[in-house]
Amino acid sequence: MIGMKLKQLRNQKVFLMEYVAEKLNVSRQTVAKRENDETLPDILNAKALTELYEVSLDSIVLSDDEVPNEARTGKYVFGIMKVGENAYYNYRKNRKASCQKQKQDILEQIKSIYYNNNRIPGHRPMKIFLERGGISLSKTTIHKYMNKEMNLHAIVMRKKPSYVREVKNKLFPNLLKQKFQVTAPNLVWFTDFTYIRLVNGKMRYNCSIIDLYDRSMIAALNSDYINTDLAIATLEKALETEKPGKGLIYPNHFSSAESLDEAVNRYVYVWYNHICPHSYNGRKTPFEARYA
Repeated sequence: MIGMKLKQLRNQKVFLMEYVAEKLNVSRQTVAKRENDETLPDILNAKALTELYEVSLDSIVLSDDEVPNEARTGKYVFGIMKVGENAYYNYRKNRKASCQKQKQDILEQIKSIYYNNNRIPGHRPMKIFLERGGISLSKTTIHKYMNKEMNLHAIVMRKKPSYVREVKNKLFPNLLKQKFQVTAPNLVWFTDFTYIRLVNGKMRYNCSIIDLYDRSMIAALNSDYINTDLAIATLEKALETEKPGKGLIYPNHFSSAESLDEAVNRYVYVWYNHICPHSYNGRKTPFEARYA
């Protein structure tokens, strides 16, 4: 009985189970079990339910006959609001069921697009995505669905500030002077930083060191930050004994920082140094060029 009322109240508000679960700080499975009368909400959750659905506690826990008769002059739904005769019978016949089903499908579509695009789209890009799927809504309606009803907000990409030329902090002498021909290993190393995006949108930064003699990769490390600590740690690793890994690297499929670190090690110490031929070395791998 209570479960049926909770489900009706949620449908009346056009709330998703995930939204209710987030507001009540419970799991989606808990919401489903309550609506199926498998479990009952505790006192604190019952209070939160009344605030979420804007109803009294009596209207949830009591049957229709037990709800207090306080100056009723018209038809009531669960004893919580007074409505006119036409509205009451429209509700009983559920005449807006098709509209509510259509809206629920649209909300699910918006949610799928939002999370499949790393939570970046706002209501303007969302309108374009929906129109590609044959759904035509105004930007105002999409904004209301996303921000107010589903609590979905775009990740704003800030405009890059313009470059301002300042006085250089420190100038280092040009020791190489474009002399890229090296006669022996470990005479000249060069390094570079790059970034790799994980599937959750988070950025990781890579620092690599290559021997200019045969273009072999000496060391590579990843970090959450691109700073001097990353450069120093990579240099310290380059000075240690080389430890080859296994397999190949596949970019843009890293679910965690650990998987990215493992993939970079495989790329650096197996594929790049032992498998990939380099035109600079006469189509030999760095390993073959060094020890042939």
